[in-house]
Amino acid sequence: MQNSIPSIHILLVLSLITIGCSTNSIDKNIKPVYTNKIDLNKHPKYEAKIKANKNKLFQRKNFSVRAFPEDSLYDLMSAEFAGMRGKDGISQENYSRQARKTRDPKVIERAAKISFHYDNPVLFLEMTKLWIEVEPNWMSAKSLHAIALIKNRRYEEAVPLIILAIEYDDARPFIALYESLASKQNMDKLLNFIQKIQVKSTDTSYIDFVKAEIFYEKGLLEKALKLIDKVLKREVKQKYLSSPIELKGEILFKQGKEQEAYNFIDESSLNDQKKRNLKIGFAKQSMKKDQRNGYKIASMLYEQYPNDPTIKFLFASVNKIVDSKDIAINLYEQLIKDQKYKEINYLSHWELGNLNTEINPEKALFHYKKFIQGIDTGYVDIKSKRGTARIYVSMLMLKNLLVPQGKINDFRATMLELRPKVLALSKGLYNIEINMLIENNYLDEGYDLVSQAIAEFPDDTKFLYTRSIVSDRQKKVLQSEKDLKAILMINPYDPIALNALGYSMTTNGNNFDEALSLIIKSLEISPEVPETLDSLGWVYYRLGKYEDAVKYLKKAVSYLSKPIPEISAHLGEVLWVINRKDEATSVWNEALKEYPNNSIIMKTMEQFKVE
Repeated sequence: MQNSIPSIHILLVLSLITIGCSTNSIDKNIKPVYTNKIDLNKHPKYEAKIKANKNKLFQRKNFSVRAFPEDSLYDLMSAEFAGMRGKDGISQENYSRQARKTRDPKVIERAAKISFHYDNPVLFLEMTKLWIEVEPNWMSAKSLHAIALIKNRRYEEAVPLIILAIEYDDARPFIALYESLASKQNMDKLLNFIQKIQVKSTDTSYIDFVKAEIFYEKGLLEKALKLIDKVLKREVKQKYLSSPIELKGEILFKQGKEQEAYNFIDESSLNDQKKRNLKIGFAKQSMKKDQRNGYKIASMLYEQYPNDPTIKFLFASVNKIVDSKDIAINLYEQLIKDQKYKEINYLSHWELGNLNTEINPEKALFHYKKFIQGIDTGYVDIKSKRGTARIYVSMLMLKNLLVPQGKINDFRATMLELRPKVLALSKGLYNIEINMLIENNYLDEGYDLVSQAIAEFPDDTKFLYTRSIVSDRQKKVLQSEKDLKAILMINPYDPIALNALGYSMTTNGNNFDEALSLIIKSLEISPEVPETLDSLGWVYYRLGKYEDAVKYLKKAVSYLSKPIPEISAHLGEVLWVINRKDEATSVWNEALKEYPNNSIIMKTMEQFKVE
């Protein structure tokens, strides 16, 4: 269980049911029909309730079914079609208008459920209130009205209706109350409401179960365990609860009574699938806390379920963590041969890619490609963070494996095919390919691709900045500065763009005053940045203010853990020009120790004929 939001083992049955109107006929001669019947398909337990206490029966009484005028029928049909086409505003508006006009209970019910579905609490409350006015004795109306009150945070008003719903075996309002207040800051408030409800309820099994969950989340394990044991002695309504046995197992496990938890689960009435899933959950929790214990539990599970693919995958992953890589590889290879469990099959390819990256690059390449192919099958998750992270890593690894072999076109073809399929990763995949092209000096191709990315994401300043760098390396100064200015149009306070533009104007032009202004503005936003201090020192040098230049260039160096060649070249040049030649030579030589034969340093030293 997660600690942040309680994960209740209660089945919420608030699914939207499509219910037609009382009639869609427009025959003017239709005769009213009256009904006193309960829909036993919807309320299968009402007959027993009738025998137990006739006074508690809620039913539809004497509501006449009548014809709709033509404009009502048109509105209702257009509401349905609008809903099918995703036009929820039109659907809600038309249904609610006709609910008010016709006061037909089925129309009102549909309007209420649509407003609930589209999370419109104000309209939901209005429609359920209208429904009760029309059918004051209909339990479904009261139940949904309770949920509407909860959605609008009118909890006190909802409590009597929740109690009433519980009497008629309807847990939905109670569950809605739980879900509305199921956060750590609202736990005490929720408990207070639950106690009010429990006092007046005759059947409290699932109420006690919810309280046990709350105590569990609050860390009050003994209190939770006592309540669960109390619940287990009763006959629990499985319609609304998943087994409290699971919660007891988790409490015992969290108390450190691992063996007792396993024995309890094994001896319980849970089916084998639930038992297995609980044990897998316990193993994963153990792995996070203690790798050795996690390994021990995973080994035990593997012995118990040697052919279970999920457990085999878990056991392989534990072996990978404890550096038993040969065993892990063997297990993953068994899993990729099993075609019945596709998701685990593709995840095993990904793991084998990781494990083979250093020992067998060709195998790693094969497995990463197989994993990427899984996107087309739907078995590779492209929506979760973990799934997209795996795809991103796979593409980075493919780049590292293919590009050194000169297979740049193969890599680019994979990228071209992949980007439209994983839209959440589109920017990241562009970045991988653009950086690969720049790193390998394919500047024209890099420029074209980053331009494509800008057309797709015009407000992404990172792509504009990357293109400015590419343009600068291509000696397209005007284009480079144009992109930097475009960034500043989007964000006038972007310190990187301010500094880059100021430095470009210093190096490639003679408008030093404007360059100085941009660089100082950058430093005001992000002070103590070595690269910007270097730019400030350099513009002062170009303005002939040598002492200021030395001051800021030395300040830039002071923030560095090791030399940056360009900054060392600038500082050395200024020192040389003001006749502090020994200092200049020392700065250059210090940089060359870190970066032997660096072209920037060597070129500067050649400029001043230093041997």
